[in-house]
Amino acid sequence: MSASRSSYREAERRGFWDDVDEVAAAVAAELEPAKLNYEIHGNTLPHLHLHLYPRTEGDRFQGRPIDGREASPRSESELRRLRETLKPLAKADSGTLSDPPSEARAER
Repeated sequence: MSASRSSYREAERRGFWDDVDEVAAAVAAELEPAKLNYEIHGNTLPHLHLHLYPRTEGDRFQGRPIDGREASPRSESELRRLRETLKPLAKADSGTLSDPPSEARAER
């Protein structure tokens, strides 16, 4: 089994969610979506990661779960806007999760 949210110390978990909140706020401010969906993984590699999906009214996933296999590319303009929006957050680097505790790694 790979690392889970509970495999990390409290400060690391809080740091993860603080970072998520900061990125979500920046994405929401830039794209002005109707909603943001959060999808959390950590089932194949011993680390947590999160997908943040800006949703719009009438998007193709309305009324059903998002299916990553049905991805549609973002325009170069939108990607450039997102990179510029998120660049200051990467420079701030408020912290990242370290490797999971050894007992979590042993469970894989």
